[in-house]
Amino acid sequence: MLERYANAIDLGENLSWVFAVIACLVLIIGLKTIHWLQTIRIEIMREIKRLEMRVILATD
Repeated sequence: MLERYANAIDLGENLSWVFAVIACLVLIIGLKTIHWLQTIRIEIMREIKRLEMRVILATD
């Protein structure tokens, strides 16, 4: 794949490869960010449930 980019003669072909690589990087970064945000949300929900259980046990 990189050989096609390195051996490209036409500027348009070079630019299309560069845009494709940048688009893939943006997609990967976006997916990793969404995954990280979901992980943080799950951790926060878990902590809220722990606190709720402590409050319920403390009031009994």
